Amino acid sequence: MTRSLTGPSLEHLYHHYGREILAKAAAEPALSQAIAQEMDDIEATLRRDGLPGTPGHLRAFLLGYGQGVVDSAVIRPDLVAARMNHTGYPPTIVQLGALCQKALAAGLVRMSATPVRRSTIIGY
Repeated sequence: MTRSLTGPSLEHLYHHYGREILAKAAAEPALSQAIAQEMDDIEATLRRDGLPGTPGHLRAFLLGYGQGVVDSAVIRPDLVAARMNHTGYPPTIVQLGALCQKALAAGLVRMSATPVRRSTIIGY
């Protein structure tokens, strides 16, 4: 994903990582709470940066956020490991879960009826 000049799409991130993460969060209250806190942080960043609330601006923000999450896990796994103790979950999992939840809530990604595929989750 980091080699693509266009970067990942929200749909790709959701289908490759998000469905599995959100399914796990539905069964684990601690992960769900960590994702909710990260969503609050995303909301605070959007407000602080004064970004317009249009779907296009939100999509661009979330794509940049997602690319940063993936890049940090690939390029600096030491930083991910150092932050794992905060919630007990790898921050990559929490951040990708929040990104997908925010995209779903905003209608930028639609949940499909196809079953969850097993995927490799970064840092997990």
